[in-house]
Amino acid sequence: MRAHPVPVEVLFTPTPLASLRDGTADAAILCDGSDDFAGLTVTHLTEAPPLAFLPAGHRLAGRAALTMADVEADPAFARPAPDTAVDEILDRVALGDLVTVMAAHLGDRLGPGIATVPVTGRSGTRIVVARLP
Repeated sequence: MRAHPVPVEVLFTPTPLASLRDGTADAAILCDGSDDFAGLTVTHLTEAPPLAFLPAGHRLAGRAALTMADVEADPAFARPAPDTAVDEILDRVALGDLVTVMAAHLGDRLGPGIATVPVTGRSGTRIVVARLP
C-alpha cells in the first residue's frame, strides 16, 4: 500500500480548543490540564517531563536537577506559567522577569538567553491530541 501525502496547515493559537470547536482546526495538540474536553475525542500522545525555565545566567541554571522548592524560592517564580503565548513567556524568562516550570517539549523553542534544568519530584505533563468525534 502506498502512502499519499496529506496537506497539513499548522495554526498557532492561544485558544486551540475554541479553534477546534469553531471549525478553524481539525485537531489540537495540547497539554492535558484544566481544559474542558467535553464532547471531544482525546488521545494521549506522550508525557513531557517538567523543566525549570531560567534566564541563562541564573544562579540555578548550572545545576543538574532542581526540586520544586528550589524553583518556588525564586522571587521571579510564577505558578502556573502565565496564561499567554509561549513565546511571550520565553521572552520574559530570557529578560530575567520570570522563572517558571513547563513541559520539556517546550525546550525545543529556546533562544540563547534561556537555560532549562530538570525538575525532580513532580510528575510530567500529558500531551494529548483533541478532535471532534
